[in-house]
Amino acid sequence: MKIQIPKNKLIAIMLLFLVSSCGTKQNNDFDLSDLKLKRPVKQLSKEEEISNKEKKESVVYELKLLKNKEEILSSTKFGKVDPFSSAKKSLTLSKIKLKGFITIKEKNFAIVNYFDKEGAVNLGSIGGINSDLLPEGALIKEINPEENSIKIFHEDENFILSTSN
Repeated sequence: MKIQIPKNKLIAIMLLFLVSSCGTKQNNDFDLSDLKLKRPVKQLSKEEEISNKEKKESVVYELKLLKNKEEILSSTKFGKVDPFSSAKKSLTLSKIKLKGFITIKEKNFAIVNYFDKEGAVNLGSIGGINSDLLPEGALIKEINPEENSIKIFHEDENFILSTSN
């Protein structure tokens, strides 16, 4: 069953839609930002107001005092050769104690104590490379058991340690 619509009526309906769609544009963009809503305000009792005031008054700011210049300068060590080295590497030869000597097959060894480590070093021992009984970079240049002394080259200087030191 086909429904037949006469051409006149079909053209009239289409013309009606065409005319109604070509009318004026309506602006339906609503701006609600200017609209002020009334918000309910909660009434506080007198006890709550007093507790809020006490909370505000009980805040105490405790700041740590900065160190003064003298404290900072006294805790800083100056005079290191390498500023990027750790403090352990820059220690002087004052921590080395010469304890004695050993001669094995005409080869001389010196017994030294360095930071609670005790052991033997020989000619050519270098601290930090082949010996942990010497400061970093210190070199044993001479071992002289007759004079009870050893000669150490460290930081471009020669030092002589003896058992009496």
